[in-house]
Amino acid sequence: MGRVTQNGDSYRVTADLVNASDGAELWGSSYERKSGDITQVQSDITRDLSRKLDPQLSASPGKALGNAGTSNAEAYRLYLEGRQLWHTRDPEGLKRSIDLFQQSITADPNYALAYAALADSYNVSPSYGIGISSREGNEKATSAANKAIALDPNLSEGHSALGYAAASSQQWPQAEAEFRRAIELNPNNASAHYFYAVGYLNPTNQPEQALKEAQIALSLDPLSAIINTNYSILLMVARKYPQALEHINETLSGNPNFIPIYYKRSQIYAAMGRYADAVKDIQTIDELLKTNLVNRKLETPDANGYAQSILDTFALSDADTPAALAVGYAAAGNKDRALQYLQMAADTHCDELGFVIRYPVFDSLHSDPRFIDFMHRINLTL
Repeated sequence: MGRVTQNGDSYRVTADLVNASDGAELWGSSYERKSGDITQVQSDITRDLSRKLDPQLSASPGKALGNAGTSNAEAYRLYLEGRQLWHTRDPEGLKRSIDLFQQSITADPNYALAYAALADSYNVSPSYGIGISSREGNEKATSAANKAIALDPNLSEGHSALGYAAASSQQWPQAEAEFRRAIELNPNNASAHYFYAVGYLNPTNQPEQALKEAQIALSLDPLSAIINTNYSILLMVARKYPQALEHINETLSGNPNFIPIYYKRSQIYAAMGRYADAVKDIQTIDELLKTNLVNRKLETPDANGYAQSILDTFALSDADTPAALAVGYAAAGNKDRALQYLQMAADTHCDELGFVIRYPVFDSLHSDPRFIDFMHRINLTL
């Protein structure tokens, strides 16, 4: 438990370690710092708590007790603001997060955590329409993640970001190794468990293990809209349609303006054959984004209408999402175009390919020799 109070340029941080079973205080302390030194408080609290909980830990000079990763208060503030925006998965928020992480790095060029966060933004941004192509995002994410690891080889966030970048370029062994290293370094890194689930375990056809990792991520970050949303997608991939729909509806009730929910729920509806509902969800996205719908073609409440709604929506956006277009064409039964866009997704290192490749909408392609060959080329099996 804790609280922070401010008096002019000074801060007082009060921290207490409490036994959850009976409320008894086990340890307590307060720290006073000037604003320029506030980030050091994290290291101080971690050090003092470690002494209380495990004297051997604090006595070991080789143990990293954790800190903000920078002594520059402005760099840390910019990093926190960027992370907050990254979690929104909103186009403007993601664009702004990249700018804030770059400012954070300018303030402290050795801030490994800011490089890892920058990599995370580049990893996910292309499909949100901020003007960055999948290939560019993948290249920049890889570069930033490698820089983070060079600065701090034991940074869990750096390895997680590099793992997702590797997965987006179908480098599965490297992706698995990086995700496992990230989790080993920090088992409480929710993003590492989440990206391991959706970036590696899902595309490599391990649905139950993917669900377990996503559940761990949710236990660590239960309010994350994106983790909850894509946990529903993992349920869909596991053909647990009622559970998938129930979970995503619960997520939507608490996040009515979170656009990815509508897109992912439309995919669940499509897998269930509820195309009228799927079309409505895509149209809701346009309403939320205030997209110009004048040039839309007629979208009927069937598989063709759903496919057309996807094609129309992404045609009006800056999103680089060939994988999403492959889903649309597959829903319409256009195998040639679906395979064309799947190959484009692989060639451009589209991060969405790892999500969609196991979607039920592609089941009809599993017997097609061209799809089998495509899976071999990206080192995946049916």
